[in-house]
Amino acid sequence: MKKYVIYRGFHYSFFLIGRLFGWSWNKKKFKIRFKFDERAWWAPPRNNDDYDLNKLAGKSFGGVHKNSVRLTWEPDFDVEGVIDIYGYTYDSSINTHIAKYLCSVSCGIEQESILELHDDFYFFMLNGRFLQMENKTKDSKLQKNLFPYHGGNNTALNTYNIWTKIKAIN
Repeated sequence: MKKYVIYRGFHYSFFLIGRLFGWSWNKKKFKIRFKFDERAWWAPPRNNDDYDLNKLAGKSFGGVHKNSVRLTWEPDFDVEGVIDIYGYTYDSSINTHIAKYLCSVSCGIEQESILELHDDFYFFMLNGRFLQMENKTKDSKLQKNLFPYHGGNNTALNTYNIWTKIKAIN
């Protein structure tokens, strides 16, 4: 897995050149491995914007805010060291994002999830939990990996690490 460092006060890790890579063509099933370090969790929330979902990893089909699917996260502000994971889509045909809770994971423990792309839905699997989300826009065959991003509106409260890797498995 690749280590991404999100610095306090920033949204992105400084993995700028690496963002040029990570393209695939017409793949349908991906394994997403990831792990959060303990500094990714914080409490209490600073303001309502801390409830914005942070981006973990996924795929884009022509632009992040046009057509994309990914795993997102936020701290479980009530349970120390626990991160809530969501499925997240941005669908240009309805011009908005949709997020649905998938499960919770603990910081410091490597996780392995599955993302499947279907013509009319996306399928997520993590820790024995399943989630299906509607896909109304035909996905481009050209696919781009999406990388960790802190926010919504707020920048990172702490410097923290996320390790992740996306691999096609079909």
